Parts: sequence; structure tokens; C-alpha cells
Amino acid sequence: KHNTEDDCWLIIDKKVIDVTKYMKEHPGGVDKIMEYAGQEATAIFDCTGHSADAKALVVSMRIGDAVPPKVSHPPYPVTCGSAALSSDFPLPPPLPL
Repeated sequence: KHNTEDDCWLIIDKKVIDVTKYMKEHPGGVDKIMEYAGQEATAIFDCTGHSADAKALVVSMRIGDAVPPKVSHPPYPVTCGSAALSSDFPLPPPLPL
């Protein structure tokens, strides 16, 4: 979604930026923006060495905050120790002695 020249958003610093109207003015060209259309672009934006004016322009094009996707599993590996303590994985009853 939002990855065409007629509807183009980027995520920069956890902010949703609508760059649709700006794309043709971008000094690096439309193609450079289209490489990241509809995606996270913070790293490339920061590494490219944008000016203070460019950073201010990004702030002015902000349309919202990026919301992380809901996942049905933790975003990190679960170890046996943490799984055993989780309410999703209760400990079995103790064995009789």
C-alpha cells in the first residue's frame, strides 16, 4: 500500500510521511523515493546526509505515527525458561513422589 507515484508514503523515525506531492521535486529523483515507497526509510534518509531544510520538510509532510504490526508471537526468540513462566505455557502439575 502507498507504494505508487500517485500515492506514496514513507516511514521515517516512526512517522508516516506522505511524499506523493513532493516526489517530482526530490533532488535524487522519483526513482530514489520509489525504492522505499510504502516502507521504512529511516536508515537511508539518515545515511544520505539530508540538510536541515530537508528534515523540516519531512516534518511538514507527516500525516501520522507508524503503528507496529500486531503479531501473534513475541518478536524475540522464546527460551524454555521464559516459556515455562508464561501464562500461555503453564507448568505441568508436579509429579507424585
